[in-house]
Amino acid sequence: MTRHSPRMNVKVLMAVLLAGLGVTSAAAQTATPLPEIRVAISTSDQGTALLYADSAGLFRKAGLNVTITKMRSGAEIVAGVVGGSLDIGNASVVTVIEGHARGVPFQMIAPTTYYSADKRDSGLIVPVGSAIKAPRDLIGKNVGVVSLQDIFTLSLLVWLAQHGIDPQGVRFVEMPPPAAAAAMEQGRLDAALVFQPVMSQDVDSQKFRILGYPLDAMGKVSEVSAYVAMPDWVAAHRDIVDRFNRVLYDASVYVGKHERETGPLLAAWAGVDPQVVATMTRPGRALYLEPEALQSFVDEAAKFKLIDKPFPVTETISQAALKPPRGGSKP
Repeated sequence: MTRHSPRMNVKVLMAVLLAGLGVTSAAAQTATPLPEIRVAISTSDQGTALLYADSAGLFRKAGLNVTITKMRSGAEIVAGVVGGSLDIGNASVVTVIEGHARGVPFQMIAPTTYYSADKRDSGLIVPVGSAIKAPRDLIGKNVGVVSLQDIFTLSLLVWLAQHGIDPQGVRFVEMPPPAAAAAMEQGRLDAALVFQPVMSQDVDSQKFRILGYPLDAMGKVSEVSAYVAMPDWVAAHRDIVDRFNRVLYDASVYVGKHERETGPLLAAWAGVDPQVVATMTRPGRALYLEPEALQSFVDEAAKFKLIDKPFPVTETISQAALKPPRGGSKP
């Protein structure tokens, strides 16, 4: 009897191999790519939880493909969200409030960080040799702010008023925080409102000192920024947004408990010395959008004529946002 060499049909072999991998040939041929979410953040610590979720593979585990873009300012990010080149972006809550007041319908879907007296991650800095020693010395001076219409500028307006100073006597100049130090050294700015990690980097250089913390004027706890999206996009991608929010929640909890371990992510993203991040004050990680921590921004924005009249801040919070436990929750 003639022996024949065992030869398996190619199709049979492929079926066996795919079965061993737990898939079928049809599934291999029709694999659906993970839904992509285009997200933008700036170089502040507000985006660290997002960076951690991405680096740890949490989004992919949730079946999402998140593409993160670095942008210079919240205004640039919001323009991308409204224009459709971005799906989600990190922006100041005051930017959202002002947009809503002007009929731009983007909403907050998730929080980022919160500011408090023991979590001061922003401040007003001046050169160490400056004659500016108190808020009243800012009258007639040029003060750098990220945007003329954001949370930092609003807090500065409130802070000046609390010190008996007419904000109209201070000149506000738009300046990205990383560029503020050079502008002050060149005499183009007299002071600048900056946030971490730039604040610690500038102060640690011993060329600048803290004059004050304007965000203290907004209350004990301030939710300063949020992830925003257009309502139509959220409605069309509700399952994706829900998964994104759950991942971000878990990542925020983790980062809040592991600041040292996640610091290098922020340092690399912001392009600063990791030692600066390791020693600087980090913000609190907000887990929910808290209306009571946000309404004051609406009221103060109306008071200082950034918007025509106040409205319930809940109008700017998406229905897709995670809800706190019954009875409320504090950041």
